[in-house]
Amino acid sequence: MIANRNGHLIYGKRAVLIRDVTESVCDRKKMDWLTQRFPLAEHEVFECIDCIADLEDLGPGEHLKLNNAGDEQDVQLETISISDTIFLKLIQFGRIYNPECTDIDLLFDQGFKVASIEVFEDLVAGHSNFENSELHSQVYSAYKRCLGNTIENHVMLNLLKESNDT
Repeated sequence: MIANRNGHLIYGKRAVLIRDVTESVCDRKKMDWLTQRFPLAEHEVFECIDCIADLEDLGPGEHLKLNNAGDEQDVQLETISISDTIFLKLIQFGRIYNPECTDIDLLFDQGFKVASIEVFEDLVAGHSNFENSELHSQVYSAYKRCLGNTIENHVMLNLLKESNDT
């Protein structure tokens, strides 16, 4: 149960501060650490993530910065910087496609890959539906800043789909 106490979002009868949980997630703490540190079960940690991911807007600015450590034939994307909000939103998005997974890093990877695939599927189809989602728009902007027009959309889509199969 999520509640507001004195202007702070809390979870459960023990009044765990939700922002403390999500800050620890953003500090890349593992699920075992989170459930030992806070009196929460795994599903309750994800409810805290969902709460903040749903409340926070991405707003203007650069929330995700990528670097291609490879070249046009061997794209090797690295995340250079990421805002806490988009990190939580990508975890939440990854959990949609892998609800049984509790590994936060794997959920982030899954969320990022699926959002990327959806963006490039739209671009290849000649649509811009991804612009209706702030998450997808930020992912697209990060790719655009990193790769520019060096890789055709259909090539990038194929690379993403291949990496998603492994």
